[in-house]
Amino acid sequence: MTSQATRPGGRLIATEPQTPAWHAALEEALLEVRRERTEPPVFVSMALSSPCILLGAYQTALSAELAAWRQKGIDVRRRRTGGPAILIGPDQFSFSLFLPRPSSCLEQVKLADETMIAALKELGFPVEATLRGPEVRATKVGWLTSMADERTLLIQGFVYVRNDEGIRRLLNEETTTLWE
Repeated sequence: MTSQATRPGGRLIATEPQTPAWHAALEEALLEVRRERTEPPVFVSMALSSPCILLGAYQTALSAELAAWRQKGIDVRRRRTGGPAILIGPDQFSFSLFLPRPSSCLEQVKLADETMIAALKELGFPVEATLRGPEVRATKVGWLTSMADERTLLIQGFVYVRNDEGIRRLLNEETTTLWE
């Protein structure tokens, strides 16, 4: 099940756990819509039903490595953004953030931080703004990578939740909230 709704400030899409392929298809669909017209921000929570290794857009992997990972039940996907390979699993809450492309780097950081904070708060995370950027219980919200086209800035990020039982319980609840 996926819950979503629109408010003036943007859209939050929260899903029940899905496969990495399902999330990749959702991202592609959102990017395709945004190629046609400018849209408000969209924050997509990425609850995965299985672990996944995400390769950066320009990264290569050996066939033997791919086969070994898949043999262990770990899906391997390529993301649209660059950066190193990452393993996404139960120790992370991952998200994709789609923003209208800002005119400056400063505007980009400000809009990204404000949008992440609003969406994470609405999801129930104890997030706060700091000089280092958004933090959840003194752990910085990480931006894995970003990419931009003419209209859209895509940011993929995460929050580590390894030893936080409160956040683990939160992630197991169905989310239907929205943000402004």
